[in-house]
Amino acid sequence: MVKKVSNEFVDTLVKGGWKLVDAEAKIDQITKAINSKFPKATPEFVQSTLKASVNKLLRSHIEQMEGVCVGYDVKQDSNSFAKRKAYEVYEQDPVRAAQDKFVVTDVDGKVVFEKDEKGNLKRDNKGNTVPLAADNREFIDPDTKKMKNTKWGKALGEVIQRTAWFIMDVNGKSKFVRAFGNFDVKLGYQYTLYGSMSKTGNITIPVTGPGVKAGKLLDDVDYWKVFNDTAQNDDLAVPLGESVDILKNKPIVTKGFVTTVRQAGTRMMIVINDDSMPEGMVCFVADEGLNEEAEALSAGNEIVLIGRIGESVDKTDGKIRRNITTFGFASNPESDKIASAVRELDSELYS
Repeated sequence: MVKKVSNEFVDTLVKGGWKLVDAEAKIDQITKAINSKFPKATPEFVQSTLKASVNKLLRSHIEQMEGVCVGYDVKQDSNSFAKRKAYEVYEQDPVRAAQDKFVVTDVDGKVVFEKDEKGNLKRDNKGNTVPLAADNREFIDPDTKKMKNTKWGKALGEVIQRTAWFIMDVNGKSKFVRAFGNFDVKLGYQYTLYGSMSKTGNITIPVTGPGVKAGKLLDDVDYWKVFNDTAQNDDLAVPLGESVDILKNKPIVTKGFVTTVRQAGTRMMIVINDDSMPEGMVCFVADEGLNEEAEALSAGNEIVLIGRIGESVDKTDGKIRRNITTFGFASNPESDKIASAVRELDSELYS
């Protein structure tokens, strides 16, 4: 039985881009797992299994990147949109849904329906049975059609992940970078991300790698500076007054002064304004984990935020209003001092 961490495999991971401390921890973890699952294994078996495991990790093209977390969305099933689409197609045309493989069918071509843990058929809020959504992508690459999708027509599983935003150095320039994966983060912390960056600049964090490792928490001054400085020149940044012209669901970085902070259901609502939009823009935090940071804001605080454009119907007049689903924000420490000082003078202002 092999008990100690193998320096050979630690070195292999380090050469592959891993930090030494993380490489040692990973090899130690794999070694302990092998010893636990295969207690009678020979040293040769353990070494061979370690080698195969390390090669598998390295084949996943994991890169090591550094960034400061400035925002995150709620965790959800990444297949939820495809599942809703499948159900909509089935409601409109069950025959087409089966033929085009939007839903799963059995060997006889009959639609398969979802069941709960007890084996009972699931039903929607109308009492209808729910078809089992399928992966209807015949090809992984629909443009070239060279890679056949082996999961075509098979049930869509549940893939839980979230979107988070980091400020990173990309080719010598500070940029807002989006990352996808099943991980937990907090605003203002430096993180080491282990994943792969696409040609479009998005990062995918695989479940097989080290994931996301937290470093130090930036103080309020440094956090504001890195967020605000990056927002000055990033392509996502727009003045608050121009935010109403951004398409729905598009990411946005903007600034404003807090006028209102209050609870709206399970999430906090922040209203910000500036000279370009004196009437203000309503912002809802994307995840309940952001509630505490939002509650700490006060009227008069200047904030810079990152989010996406949303829409809602005003119940008073039926008109569609723009809002921002807010992934994260930073508050200007200097404006915090001024807002606090003004609150101290309230008794003088209104006496």
